[in-house]
Amino acid sequence: MDSSEGTAENTETLGSERLGFTAHCPQCRQDSVFVHVRLRNRLHLFFSFLTVGLWLLVWIPLLLGKSLRPWRCRVCGWHKPEFRKQSPPPQVPGIPPKKVQPPTVE
Repeated sequence: MDSSEGTAENTETLGSERLGFTAHCPQCRQDSVFVHVRLRNRLHLFFSFLTVGLWLLVWIPLLLGKSLRPWRCRVCGWHKPEFRKQSPPPQVPGIPPKKVQPPTVE
């Protein structure tokens, strides 16, 4: 699978369990890896018990943000990947381009 077509290519980061895919980031203006946002729910649960529920005011918006924007650019943190088609190969002068035949339906 070609990563420039926006397919879900799995990528692992060092020291982390995050999986991601390569897509175009309009903020960075380059192809970069988008990783899945991960929350530490046990830590938030601990803080919620420690503060007698006050920490829920922080934890609930974080959960909503994660569900609405689950992917982040590894470089800049942008949340909307763009999937672009692979551009055609460059034309070489003097050599005609290959003609691709459409599949036939039988």
